[in-house]
Formats: sequence, C-alpha cells, structure tokens
Amino acid sequence: MRTSFQLQAFCTNYEKPATRGKPCPKVHKPVCGSDGQTYRNGCEFCQAAKKKNGKLGFKHNGKC
Repeated sequence: MRTSFQLQAFCTNYEKPATRGKPCPKVHKPVCGSDGQTYRNGCEFCQAAKKKNGKLGFKHNGKC
C-alpha cells in the first residue's frame, strides 16, 4: 500500500478538476483500491480516498 505522502502525490493531479466542481473524466483506466473495489480511473479513486479521509489505499493499476 502507498504511504499517505505517495497517495498525496498521486492524487495531486486530480485535485484541481475536483475542487472546481468538475466531474472526473470518463476515461477507463481502472485502479484497484485497498478496499477491494475497482475504480474507473485515478481521479475517481482519489475522490473516494478523500471521502474516506485517507483510509483508502492504492493497491495496483488495473481491476481488482
């Protein structure tokens, strides 16, 4: 699992669109979270991680 610093660096790319009220792009590039859920892309994963206050970790690229 990534450290919180690595997760912050990973999610930095997705913060600007999310804070401007824009939805995540509909790009299909799956990411597997530590909760066993597959997220459509890194942006959706990062939004979920923020909602869970960092208690969601990145497991690997691709489907879980």
